[in-house]
Amino acid sequence: MRFRSQRLKSTDETSFINQLNSSDDINIFFKNKEYAKSLYLLSLLDYLSINNNIDINHSYDEMRNLKLSKLYVSKSIYLLLLMKVIKISDVFKDSIDVFLSHNILEGDIDDVA
Repeated sequence: MRFRSQRLKSTDETSFINQLNSSDDINIFFKNKEYAKSLYLLSLLDYLSINNNIDINHSYDEMRNLKLSKLYVSKSIYLLLLMKVIKISDVFKDSIDVFLSHNILEGDIDDVA
């Protein structure tokens, strides 16, 4: 998800949280049926909010119960799996729970490209 990694890398986490909370990106992606993007951003928002001791945005409470129908794996993880550099069990073990709750495998948001 290059669009969010560039925004996150260009600002501090608190500012990113505020920008995301003030934008309608999560809802826009959802309304456009871009569920992976929407739930990824929601997961990222929740993860950063929790790590920065900021109250979660309850506007998205209904979405928090949703899961993608298929597991979402980033291209970089997919390539590592194909090249047998990593095992799927390691990917699950290292995944961040708030992402995994939406069927998204994400292990390190600081290492996104």
